[in-house]
Amino acid sequence: MVMPYRDTGFLLGASTLAAALAVSLAGCSDGGGSAPEREGENTAQVDTPDGYERVETGPVTYAMPEDWEQDEAVIEGWTRYLGAHESEPDLAAAEIADYQDIPSDATPQEAATFIQEEFPSANDGDISVQDAGPADIPGAEDAYRIDYEHTNESPEFDTHHVADFGIRTEDDEVVAVRVSSVTEMVEDGSFDALVDTIGVVPN
Repeated sequence: MVMPYRDTGFLLGASTLAAALAVSLAGCSDGGGSAPEREGENTAQVDTPDGYERVETGPVTYAMPEDWEQDEAVIEGWTRYLGAHESEPDLAAAEIADYQDIPSDATPQEAATFIQEEFPSANDGDISVQDAGPADIPGAEDAYRIDYEHTNESPEFDTHHVADFGIRTEDDEVVAVRVSSVTEMVEDGSFDALVDTIGVVPN
């Protein structure tokens, strides 16, 4: 079982670490929605790396390594997948997630900003912006990306990196996607590989 890292407790609520990922990937989240449909096809003209599994969740699609687990303890609006680093196989060190409950009149920049303000990626608030600007997301009408980093609150790793995306589709739906990982998974290319799987589901 991959255990959630402690600096993302904002999505876990009062759930215990042991219970957070104990349910099946096919089950329903605590937020009441059904699990996203897993797709074998490339649904958004985005490459799916070997060994990755693609999901569609609302208007967006992304992929993650096949051994990642869905976090069933998230609050309503979120879908989230967790993965480990080889050095700590029982501790989540990376995530890819999306948030669907963005105000409909939000711009992509506002959507990306919204999830960091409402669901900060560090409990202590010690988050520094590294970069921000328009993003190229396949199939999106418009997109914006904000990159952050902060000290990892679990002692097994030092620094955590976060990319929050606001995405507007051609149908004017606005969603947010978050990719985060420890430095070790930035350095080995895992972080960028996750980012490169993000796309919008074609009409």
